[in-house]
Amino acid sequence: MVDTVLRWLLRRNARRGIPVAFASVALAAAIRFALHGFALGAAFTPFHPAVIITAFVGGWPSACLAVALSIAMAVFFWVPPSFSFQLGYGGVVLVVMFSVGAAIEIALVEMAGIAAQRLRARQHEMERLLERNDALLEERAVMFRELRHRVANMMQFVASMMMLQARRLRADQEGKLALQEGARRLVMMAQIHRRLHDPDAVRRGFEPMAHDVLGGLLQAAGCGRVRLDIEADERELPLDTISVLVMIAAEATTNAIKHVFASGAGSTLTVRLASQEGDLLELVVRDDGPDQPIEAEAEKEPSLGQSIMQSLARQIGGRMWTERNGGTTIKVVFPESEHEFPEV
Repeated sequence: MVDTVLRWLLRRNARRGIPVAFASVALAAAIRFALHGFALGAAFTPFHPAVIITAFVGGWPSACLAVALSIAMAVFFWVPPSFSFQLGYGGVVLVVMFSVGAAIEIALVEMAGIAAQRLRARQHEMERLLERNDALLEERAVMFRELRHRVANMMQFVASMMMLQARRLRADQEGKLALQEGARRLVMMAQIHRRLHDPDAVRRGFEPMAHDVLGGLLQAAGCGRVRLDIEADERELPLDTISVLVMIAAEATTNAIKHVFASGAGSTLTVRLASQEGDLLELVVRDDGPDQPIEAEAEKEPSLGQSIMQSLARQIGGRMWTERNGGTTIKVVFPESEHEFPEV
């Protein structure tokens, strides 16, 4: 209803208003003839709607024409003496009262028209701002994807350089293994970054991305026979949170491949992401191998894999620990709400 009134106010046209003035005044006169026997004050009553309708359709010029026609009709037919344009004191008072009332009605319609025009102008301005905002968001998304693409390429390049350097360290076996391990992790992170190019990554959620990354790691390591069991609550998480969770799961999977699946000691990798009490989420990555460390550890010093997963867990405000009971389990508990990610 409001939209219809606004459209009428914005489409006012004097050319349409003139015939509307004649038609509405004629209809008002017909109604007044039907009200035969009413008091003298009713002489102008049916003409007020005619003035308002004409003002809506044609604006104030057409409304003024409707006022003039209404006064002429009422004075001639219903203001004594009838069938003449002579006015006594009472007739003058009626004409003045009708004119003032009609002027107020026309002014109100004009004010509503001005307000409608301002509202429409603001709507157009908001639409332009929204279009500009959408364009900026799209540009930002493109730049963000390009940045991730370049970061992934740089990781691949650095990993290749590390592998080349490792080949030259024939005498230093420990340094060679360290470079190879670092290169492997860089390649894994580059693969995750490339999957983040998908604009539907957030909508798809954690489970599909984890299937892609972890399944790819198992296939690349020759462990395609290992069953990958992933289950996650259907919830929309920030892209940064998804990427961190996938990297933690990938690191745990890599260690499980190295110490469990490569030797055939296990056959299933289970990944769970579920809600916990207190607005918390829990990520669980478990293999079904023997009770042994995920990665060779020094006496009291955490391994590189453990350090990486601990650091990633802290990025999302969580904490991580390891359990060994009929297999090795990595658990990460973190708050469900969005987090502030530290700058790299």
